[in-house]
Amino acid sequence: MGKNSILVLEGGYKLTSTLLFCIAQSEFEIHFLSRTDKSPFRYSRYVKSHHYFPQDQPVGDFIKFAEEVTKKTKAKVLLPIDAEGMRFSIQYRKEFSAFIKPALTADLENYDTASDKGRLAEFLIKENIPCPETITDLQNGLSERLDEFKFPVLLKPTDGDGGKRITLHHSKEEVLSFIRENKIKEKYIIQNFLHGYDIDCNVLYKDGKLQWYSIQKGIVAENDGYKPSTAIEFVKDERVIEVVDRMMRKLKWSGVAHIDLRFDEKDQKMKIIEINTRFWLTIIGSLLVTKINFADLLIKLTLDLNVPKQNGYPTGRYIPFVDYLQDKFSSSGSSKFKFKETTARYVIGDLVPKIYLMVSNDFVRKWTLNNLFGSSQRKDEKGELNPSIR
Repeated sequence: MGKNSILVLEGGYKLTSTLLFCIAQSEFEIHFLSRTDKSPFRYSRYVKSHHYFPQDQPVGDFIKFAEEVTKKTKAKVLLPIDAEGMRFSIQYRKEFSAFIKPALTADLENYDTASDKGRLAEFLIKENIPCPETITDLQNGLSERLDEFKFPVLLKPTDGDGGKRITLHHSKEEVLSFIRENKIKEKYIIQNFLHGYDIDCNVLYKDGKLQWYSIQKGIVAENDGYKPSTAIEFVKDERVIEVVDRMMRKLKWSGVAHIDLRFDEKDQKMKIIEINTRFWLTIIGSLLVTKINFADLLIKLTLDLNVPKQNGYPTGRYIPFVDYLQDKFSSSGSSKFKFKETTARYVIGDLVPKIYLMVSNDFVRKWTLNNLFGSSQRKDEKGELNPSIR
């Protein structure tokens, strides 16, 4: 089969850069739709053509522009990358479908249920799928409900990701005081803190049927300063995919997703924490370690092309190249990881967009602070939490 063209909707830099690398390893030609005239991907060697349409223009005009680009490029699939792009493609699926195939996604109701921690918790409880005990209504009878709750608890924004704005509280008085002082009224939930460990599942579904998956755990060594979501190990655990599949079948899911779970040591159960209803940054790890190219498989499923059935996957470790260097330098020239376990191929594969960022803004300063000098140690248990605390 010759190269098919696809149209990619630009997302955030890191996620877009990662996805472009994955797609470039497949047989598809990439054309690019951007809403910013300063996109670094204008200079990507992976992008065949770049098309810009202003952010402040009406949606209808953007869709017409996308149709014009589709005719020029003969693109067959519209591929969103982040949650905003995914929801946009679902919301306007009918309009896009008149001239291009939007990548497989769930319907809008199930997508919104999966994207919102409160709605997802209510759904899981209703379907008797393991998850933390959850309070989704902070307005009515909260004090009385907390009397029945076991502490400590986590206060979480329903639309947050990456562990941002999550706080841990050890008593009823403490959490009520925090809610009152910060004027928190809605878009937050309260969940039991689960003693155990994090484990994640990457999936690709079509019409509620599992197609491909991989399971990963964060590698967190004592005092190594790594965030749990950077260095990861791909593992196998049937308990994970069993509970994930129960949920995704009920959601009639189509497309990709990254599910965060936590093993509850008390109940000895895998419990669903949240669903990232988009591609994920460690997707490159799935490609390099397990040899599963989720982006390529999603495009092929959308086009109704032949996709082989999964027959297991290799296990192994993965660490971003920058974190590998940080570990190596901090260990006086040694490292717990091997060079072949890094993303060096990704880093050097498409250098021009990275260089553009470095010379066009304060990227270097931010990168240095965040990646070389920024602390990724867990905060005080009463402060803001990183993703490893569930």
